[in-house]
Amino acid sequence: MKIKIEQEISVERIGDLLCSAWEGGSTYWARVEKTIEPEKIQFGTMDNGKPYNHEIALNEGGSIQFRDIEEDKIITKTLNLKSIKKGLGVMAEQYPKHFADFLSENDDATTGDVFLQCCIFGEVIYS
Repeated sequence: MKIKIEQEISVERIGDLLCSAWEGGSTYWARVEKTIEPEKIQFGTMDNGKPYNHEIALNEGGSIQFRDIEEDKIITKTLNLKSIKKGLGVMAEQYPKHFADFLSENDDATTGDVFLQCCIFGEVIYS
């Protein structure tokens, strides 16, 4: 039997998870190619008055495009609020152990990498 529940997750926790990907989890395959900064910053821990790179996509209108350094090509899908919401759902459904680690605050660089791949690709393609 499967039961679906709603889970409220703070933007700060999602930012923590993206930071884990940025600081080591995804560095073996992803590099930031281009950022589009939002008109208004609603979330950001701020670095010299600007949100950190991993926080840009957590603001409405902000997005990040990546270069896949494994394939040396630009990834056409971008990280933004819509892909982040979708990625959380993918991670919960397809990678419940990693999602449980995230919810229990037992996440690490691997959890961040799984999350970023869920957001960008809709699945884990690198491990």
